[in-house]
Amino acid sequence: MTARLGRPAFQSRQAARLSSWSINFAPEAASMSEGLRAAAACAAVAALAVLTHRNALSWAAVSAFWTCLVDPGGSTRIRIKVLGAYCLVGSLLAFASAWAASQGGVAPVVLLFVLTLAGGYVRIYGAEVALLANLLTVTVAVIAARSFAVADVASFGVIFLGGCLWATALSLTVWRIHPYAPSRRALRLAQEELAAMAMALSDLAGSPAGDAAWIAHAQQHRRAVREAVEAARRVIGQAGAGRGGMGAVVHELTSALNTAEGEFACMIALTDTLERQGAGDAATRRRTSYALKRLAAVFHRVGRNAQSQGEQAQALERSIAHLARAIDRLPEPVARLMNDGLMQARRLLEHREADLLGLPITPRPRRTLSAQILAPLRDNLHWGSPNLRHGLRMAVSVTAAFLLIRALHIPYGYWMTMTVVIIQQPYMATTWTRAGERVIGSVLGGGLAALLGIVFHSQLALLALIFPLAIACMAFRAVNYTVFVFFLTPLFVLMLDLTHPGLREVSLAGVRAMNTVLGGLIALVGGVVLWPSSGLERLREDLADAVARNGRFAALACDPAGQDAAGLEAARRAAGLASNKAEAAQHRAVLESWWRRDDLEAALAVLAVLRRVAGTATTLWLERDRTRPDQAAVAAWCQRATTELAASLKAASPPPPLSPVADRRHPLVEEILDLHAAAGALSVSKRQGLATTPFASARSVS
Repeated sequence: MTARLGRPAFQSRQAARLSSWSINFAPEAASMSEGLRAAAACAAVAALAVLTHRNALSWAAVSAFWTCLVDPGGSTRIRIKVLGAYCLVGSLLAFASAWAASQGGVAPVVLLFVLTLAGGYVRIYGAEVALLANLLTVTVAVIAARSFAVADVASFGVIFLGGCLWATALSLTVWRIHPYAPSRRALRLAQEELAAMAMALSDLAGSPAGDAAWIAHAQQHRRAVREAVEAARRVIGQAGAGRGGMGAVVHELTSALNTAEGEFACMIALTDTLERQGAGDAATRRRTSYALKRLAAVFHRVGRNAQSQGEQAQALERSIAHLARAIDRLPEPVARLMNDGLMQARRLLEHREADLLGLPITPRPRRTLSAQILAPLRDNLHWGSPNLRHGLRMAVSVTAAFLLIRALHIPYGYWMTMTVVIIQQPYMATTWTRAGERVIGSVLGGGLAALLGIVFHSQLALLALIFPLAIACMAFRAVNYTVFVFFLTPLFVLMLDLTHPGLREVSLAGVRAMNTVLGGLIALVGGVVLWPSSGLERLREDLADAVARNGRFAALACDPAGQDAAGLEAARRAAGLASNKAEAAQHRAVLESWWRRDDLEAALAVLAVLRRVAGTATTLWLERDRTRPDQAAVAAWCQRATTELAASLKAASPPPPLSPVADRRHPLVEEILDLHAAAGALSVSKRQGLATTPFASARSVS
């Protein structure tokens, strides 16, 4: 089993290295089923266009492919809502864009500006709405930049709607997606991240490791696990909402999610304990490292068992037995914490209705219409909103690209407007990354299209190529964006050549590459010139929020009155999410403000100590040792100190002096003192030119 876990752990390390540059690479996210479904929807309509010699039907193939792209998966009810919204709204926008293009003048300019602004702004409603809005914006950007005769507008709208309905019918009837498959897959990915965390910890426990190694482990794996758990939470929540409540399957999935939360808490506490106390002599370190590998095997089996709906139960039981024997040879408190993780897996096998932390399984509360729609609008309707700025920035950039196409009579200019929509992101760091990914993918994909066009000449041969290209495009879209664009480029180039036989693939690929590069340049210039925001300012705000939330969790963890398990878990989750958000802001700031190295190093120091605060608080919580008489005083001091520190970070001012504390040797007090020192270094880094390592920055001042 250890050998099997080597690959996921390696993939996690590579993914973490890429994610530091905002590049996602997840080979485990490949889905052949989605690829086959999209290929069937797209290729069938393309074949009809060839056989009937009606080139206009190629737009039905395009709309069918876009419909497959917008399919969120999950419950049938949710999928019907999203697919129906794209069929209806997308077809209306396609008709409106074609009509505006046929009128010429200012009509397409106004339409592009207004609809692109709206498409960028509605990201406030979450990732699912953002994906739908992005595809709708791409629809408008592509069609408005085309040439249409007035007489063809009505038939074009019908053809576009027909492609959407065909793909929707294929997805919901003939080629259905299991409603709970995404939830089970998300749970398996969360357990794989836990397994990777345990495997990496076994390497640290097997031999003495320095402070930098422990910091890197906490930042890489805690962030990865928290993101995976939250992704599973979103998918399971959609499944529950789609089924109208807590059915038996959703109940089981929620139990597995609580298991992952409990295992995560155990891993954080175990990491904190091993970092503080060490693993002992050489023999003990070897036994601890081996037990952690067995724990990783259990996590891996739990994930496979969740996805296979219990078919891996026997293999999981064997892994649990191996881990139990390994734990018997370990000293306290490592053995106790590993036993807590073992208890989680056992309870999952027994279908318990609560996890190790005492959290009952309860349905998600339903939000009112006002909370779902009006509240996000009110919260983001101000100039400081990144989403409002993004909408305006994208509207101006897309409109500028359209005017450039019209002024220079650039052929196939809709590739340029589409590129601007896809590349431009709310933050400049991700815009840079997306631009590089798309340009590289388009150039390489264009070369592949040219090569295929040289080798294959007949329409039937080109039609046969569409099917495998559509499979690869959809199957790998969640793996990496460059890979997705690499297959997307020849797919659309060959479709265009299929319905316009006189074109040469080499010249067509070159035109697409040129328009892609120009669109990328316009998107980058728009991000730099139009209402840029400082990455360091956002970083300070996110750091302040992370300090406040981690301080609240730390206070609750050692407070004798903090017996509410649900409240403690909610505070722990909020602290983890805030730390993840601050780390993401730090990564973006590295790309946006790389020359401010001192500030970035000092911010990294604060994040490193925050992870230690969370680890210590989690350990105290799981130990449930609140009998010391000074615990209440320590809890109050932690709350007050972190609240004041967060306020100073937000105001970009030096942290205030700390008030006296009864027990300076309390582990949480030590961590708060380090946090105060790290924040102090952040406030003076620009003046003193600090260029130390993260841990040294945190410890040196204290």
